[in-house]
Amino acid sequence: MGTLSHAQFFILPLFNTDCIDRELKAVDLEYKGNTETLKGAAEELGLDLREELIKFYHKYYSADIMHLVVVGNHSLEVLSEWVASKFSDIESRGNTRPVVDFHPIGKAELGKLVHYKTVCKKYELKLEFALPELKSVNSAKPFAYINALLGHKEPGSIYLVLRENGWATATSGYSIITFYDGFSTYEISVTATPEGLENYEAMVSVIFGYIKMLVESGPQEWYFKELSLVSKARFAFKDKEDAMSYALRLSGEGRNQYVSPQHILSHNYLASRYDADIISKCLSYLNPSNYRLFIGAQEHKAVECRLEEKYYGVLYLIGDLPSHMTSDVKYNRNIAKMLHLPGRNKFLPENLSVTKPATIADPPALEPVLLRKNDKIEVWFKQDDQFFTPHGRIGLAISSEYVDNSPLNHLLSTLLCKVVSAELQEQLFSASMASSYFNMSPGGGLINVGVSGFSNGLPNLLKTALQKIKTFNVDTQQFSIYLAEVERMIQSQRQNGPTSQLFRQLDNLHMVPAFDQDMLEEELKAAELTAEEFESSVQSLISLKQEKLTSINEEFGELWAHIKSGKYSFDKVDKDVEHLKQLSKDDLLAFWDKYVNEDTAQGYTRLDMQMSSAKTWQPTTEEFEMYPSTILALYGSLRSEGHTGLSIVDVQSFVSSADASSSIESLLAELSALYMTKQVSSVSSKVSEVANTTDVNVEAPGIVFESLSKIANALQMAISSADKAAKYATLNKTNFANIDMKQSPEGIWLINDYKRFQHTQALHGISVPSRKLVPLIAESG
Repeated sequence: MGTLSHAQFFILPLFNTDCIDRELKAVDLEYKGNTETLKGAAEELGLDLREELIKFYHKYYSADIMHLVVVGNHSLEVLSEWVASKFSDIESRGNTRPVVDFHPIGKAELGKLVHYKTVCKKYELKLEFALPELKSVNSAKPFAYINALLGHKEPGSIYLVLRENGWATATSGYSIITFYDGFSTYEISVTATPEGLENYEAMVSVIFGYIKMLVESGPQEWYFKELSLVSKARFAFKDKEDAMSYALRLSGEGRNQYVSPQHILSHNYLASRYDADIISKCLSYLNPSNYRLFIGAQEHKAVECRLEEKYYGVLYLIGDLPSHMTSDVKYNRNIAKMLHLPGRNKFLPENLSVTKPATIADPPALEPVLLRKNDKIEVWFKQDDQFFTPHGRIGLAISSEYVDNSPLNHLLSTLLCKVVSAELQEQLFSASMASSYFNMSPGGGLINVGVSGFSNGLPNLLKTALQKIKTFNVDTQQFSIYLAEVERMIQSQRQNGPTSQLFRQLDNLHMVPAFDQDMLEEELKAAELTAEEFESSVQSLISLKQEKLTSINEEFGELWAHIKSGKYSFDKVDKDVEHLKQLSKDDLLAFWDKYVNEDTAQGYTRLDMQMSSAKTWQPTTEEFEMYPSTILALYGSLRSEGHTGLSIVDVQSFVSSADASSSIESLLAELSALYMTKQVSSVSSKVSEVANTTDVNVEAPGIVFESLSKIANALQMAISSADKAAKYATLNKTNFANIDMKQSPEGIWLINDYKRFQHTQALHGISVPSRKLVPLIAESG
């Protein structure tokens, strides 16, 4: 019954104190300030955080303000019965939803200029407008109309004027309306260049100049009809969504009192009611007297960001916008002449009818047809025989040995794709507005080019794109903008969280089959399964593999992956199921012992990833080769918390002599005692030197290592692994020093240059097709 079992979270939550503390620390690691704003503030006010949470629960966890959406493959009757049995005990406490009777962006906040420093090297300009509550008029979709015009990238657009002046990047920005209960906000954001921020007043003038043109031109019904046509097509032929995302989105729609139940599914998509008065009214709010301006950059010229945000440490400065940027905006006449409405959309879907064959194949064909193959090209085709929607996808994989053979060439390939994509925006933006998309990206030794959307327009879209790829040219100014954007992208990646960086590097390293051992060990536990439980697990896996595809995009993705891999194993699912049906519990255990179990598998290897901040202590090559990784981690954790009184030799000695059966609290107390002893000894020695006497009495500093800390985690790992040497493959017969790899005492290999490691793996072999390829069209000659 999936998440229906979570009903007790709303009916009878436990609010265990240790769980609250643990969750506070976990969330605080991701979003700074939670410990201080919740627990710290509660303590300052003399309040008990758990009691406050319980009060919050009893006030706001009311059935009257909850909206439940359940998505499942059972009948409505069964789902309704389950919901009633699981959720009926949620108490009704009345409508306790908070009411906001003021706008958070009031007169004191409007007309302000806010400069702030960014972590990454980026340049941001954002206009934020204060709007009244607009949920009641959103059925007319006024901001779908306004967003489309402010964001279009054809001649006459804000984007093109900014870009041609060198003020905006290829990715430009966005416009977004946010509805709240009682008020709304609207943002216009631009990803600028350094020159753009220097000319931010002119940029703002261009934006308001375009809005002024829209107001003077009046709402255009023909443009709204184009949006309406596409919105209806999108909704009528939308792909199936992920069940969890679908449920979350619909539950949010259910909170909107202006959306009737029969329109909850379509409200977010359809723009079917044209209302010129509502559009004009909403445009009137986007005026120079009703906004504040944010400018973000790593460094600001002639501006000192001397204020500091309390929790994230963001440096900023708030000032007043000058009158010529508010009530007395001046418009550049030459630029004003460049701003105009877009033309008619030539990519609008014209024929969305789909003819189903008299006889539908059951099951659908497993593989595409190979139309042509020679030493330069392969052409595959797959007729839609199961979805019968007017969608299509075309993919091209252009093979080149230079795409990924060095970091420089990978960056050049990335830059090429960015330049071509940006130069195509002016021509293909209308296609994206009509739900037809172009993409181009490097990867896996390929330049991947693709178009997707409503199928009748894809040939024209692909032809336009390929002609541009073949003949594209870019001027020096635009090229420098694209190059700077790639540089910022690389710098931004370094600022990503450790988890995302680890997974990215893991993808780079995995060119051979690999398994997540912890996950396998958790899921396997085959020795403990009964025959019936094992059979049930196998059947569940078979059902998962045989789960039907939900869209042409999913089918294309699977077939395209088989083609690009060079294996062409289109029948892999059927073969997997056939093998699973013959699988026994003994087979699985034998596989485990032969390939995965570190105690029994010959040539056992595993890949662990660890990432440390560049600001923290890093072991030298000699230290890495001398000390186990857990000792290095514990020593590094101590140093990162400012505890530098122990040497790495002290840490190694402590772990070696520690009693592994002791509790973590006892071990932390012993480590604290050792630390204080070392500190006293160090201070005494220094004082003795100064005083020229050995009769010195120094009081021990009070320090306690907490049990819920990274030091505690590192200590526990070091103790538990001290008497159990990791059984990594030492590969004694192979020396990897020539590709800059080092080995620890446990046999762990340190990979310093993942590209060299990756290319070394590639030398072990290439993909072998699982079948003989016979093209439908024979090559002549």
